[in-house]
Amino acid sequence: MASPTCAANGEARNTVVAAATITSDRARRVAVRFGFGDGVRVCLNGRLMYTGNEGFGSHDPDFLGIVGLFDELTLPPRARPQRVVVRGE
Repeated sequence: MASPTCAANGEARNTVVAAATITSDRARRVAVRFGFGDGVRVCLNGRLMYTGNEGFGSHDPDFLGIVGLFDELTLPPRARPQRVVVRGE
């Protein structure tokens, strides 16, 4: 079972779309590009770093709902393993 991180409204949730542990040999900023549909929360080591909403009605009526690498999150520099969890809303 997935770790219940990326809680919404103070509740633990177990719906995880992706999870990874990132390890670096030195402290450096890392840019991560991603795309999503509907809603998303991205947590780093259990701390909410990003939230987005691309759900129905969140754009103009001509929006085609195309998912691409249009969003980017820069992870802070750490020289230790970091756990990234992406959860759908």
